[in-house]
Amino acid sequence: MPTGQYTRTKEMYKTRMGSVPWNLGVSPSEESRLKMRNAHLGKKLSEETKSKMSLIHSGNKYNLGKTIPSDVRQKMSVAHKGVKAYQWKGDNVSIEGLHHRVKVEFGIANKCENPECTYPRKNKRGEMMAKPKRYEWANISKRYIRDVKDFVQLCPSCHRQWDLGIISINFK
Repeated sequence: MPTGQYTRTKEMYKTRMGSVPWNLGVSPSEESRLKMRNAHLGKKLSEETKSKMSLIHSGNKYNLGKTIPSDVRQKMSVAHKGVKAYQWKGDNVSIEGLHHRVKVEFGIANKCENPECTYPRKNKRGEMMAKPKRYEWANISKRYIRDVKDFVQLCPSCHRQWDLGIISINFK
């Protein structure tokens, strides 16, 4: 192939990069659909072709037919935690991120660590409450440092009062 034609083809290819194809969003006409249907009608695919098509259209195209052993999965999980995690933000972590870490580390809060918190008691409407509907993780230092031991479990009422400075609690 002559050099000039080759360069021209390369240049033409570069000019078309990123442009929208001429048939994008254009549906074939009913006549074209009928012709395509008739062209494929009556043809049977072999079992080999069907299995190849099945493999091509399945989700993971890189490890087809392979299962990762559980010990390897565990090693991969450990390798991508903490500082090596792809979304690691260091000291720029959000409050929600810290609370999520505490939940992962200690689980869902299930008690109020305020010794002065008493139940059963009356709620705002005057109804007796046997216990709160939920418990929350509260930050002790109110600085949200990256330390899971800086969190305690409180009921919502004690948590709000603690955050607003209405009550003071001595935590161990």
